[in-house]
Amino acid sequence: MVKFSQRDLMAFARLLKQLRGDKSQEEFAAKLGVSRGVISNPETGKRPPSESLYQILLSNFPNQRHRILKTYAPIAAARRSSKRPRAVALPAALGREIESLVRRGREWETQQTIERALEETSDVAQRIALLERLGDLLWTSSSRSRSTAALDRYEQALEAAEAAGYEDHAVRLADILAEALLAGWDYDRALTLVADRLTPDRGSGTLWLRHGIVRWHQGALADAYASMTAALTYGVPRPSVLLYRGQVLTDWNRFEEAILELDEAIPQAPEPFSEASARSARAYALTSLGDFRKASVDLETATKLSPNNGLSYYFQGLCYRYHGLHEGAIYFLAQVVSSPHAVRSLSQTRVDAAYAILADYGVVRTEHGQTLIEVTHGFERLPGSNLNAPEK
Repeated sequence: MVKFSQRDLMAFARLLKQLRGDKSQEEFAAKLGVSRGVISNPETGKRPPSESLYQILLSNFPNQRHRILKTYAPIAAARRSSKRPRAVALPAALGREIESLVRRGREWETQQTIERALEETSDVAQRIALLERLGDLLWTSSSRSRSTAALDRYEQALEAAEAAGYEDHAVRLADILAEALLAGWDYDRALTLVADRLTPDRGSGTLWLRHGIVRWHQGALADAYASMTAALTYGVPRPSVLLYRGQVLTDWNRFEEAILELDEAIPQAPEPFSEASARSARAYALTSLGDFRKASVDLETATKLSPNNGLSYYFQGLCYRYHGLHEGAIYFLAQVVSSPHAVRSLSQTRVDAAYAILADYGVVRTEHGQTLIEVTHGFERLPGSNLNAPEK
C-alpha cells in the first residue's frame, strides 16, 4: 500500500482549488472532461490525484506547468517508491569474459560473445544488459553503419526495460539513447524520445536535464534553462545542472550569472572533457566582461585537459575575434568545422555559427567540390595568454 504525506496531499488540494477559481466542481470537471469525483476527492486532501488528472491539468494550464509539476512531484515519488526495485545486470562470469575481451582489444570476438549470449538467454534482465553492452561496443566504432546499429540496440534495450517495468534502468537507457542521437544531430528524435518520458517524479530528473540539453543544442535557450531548473527540482545534483546551465547562460549573454554558476560547478566536473567545455564557456564570459587574465587561464587549462575539444576551439575563436585578432579566430574556428572529433562534440548550431563567421572573414572557398578554409599559422596570441597555434 502506498503511503502519502498528508502535507503533500493538502498542497495539491490547495493547488486544485486555486486552478478551479470561482467555478463549481461540476463546472470545472466539465471543462476538463472528467467526472466530478475526479476533482472532489483530491480536493478534500484525503485521496491522491490520479496520474490522468495531473496530465489533464498540464494540458489545460500551460502557464502553471512548473507549479503543477512541483506540487505533484512528491505524490508521484511516493507511488514510485512503493514499487519493488529491480536490477539489471549480467551474470558475473559472462561480465568478466566480456570485459576481458574488451581490454585485449578483441572487438569482433566480444560482439560475437554478446550476440551468442542473446540467442541463448530468455532472461529479460540479462537481455537488457546484453543489448546495452552491445550498443556501447558498437557506438565506439567510427563506422556509420555500426553507430546506427548501436542506436538500434539501445532502443531495443529501452523497449524491453519499459515493457518489463525496469523503470530506473529505462530512464538510464533513454538518457544514453538521447545523448547518442544528439551526437548525430538528430535533435527532433532525441527531443521526442525524452519529452514522451518526462514525469513529475524525482527519479526523472535525469531526463529533465537531458531535455534541457537537447533544447540548448537546438538554440531554445529559455526552454533549456527551464528544463534544467526542473532537473534540480527532481533530484539532479546541483553541480551537474549548473555545469550545463552556466553554458546556456553564456550563450544567452547573461555573463555574470554564467560565471557564478560555472564557478560553482567546474571544481566538481565529472571528467576532463566536460570541465574543458565549461572552462571554455567561462573564458568567453570573462572575456566579454573584460577579465582577460582569468579568461586566458581558463583557455590554457581547457586546452591541456581536452586538446581536441570542439567547444574549446569554438570559444577560443570567439575570444580571438573579440580582441580583433582575426588570424587566431580563423585558425580556431577552422578547427571547429574541419576536425571530425570536434564536429561530433558540438551542436549543429555552433558549427553553423563558426562557418558563418569564417564566411564573413572571406576565407571559405569551394574548389573541385570541396570546401576549403584559408588558415594562417603562428598568429599573435591573446593578451596575457601563452596559447599559440602550432607552426607549420
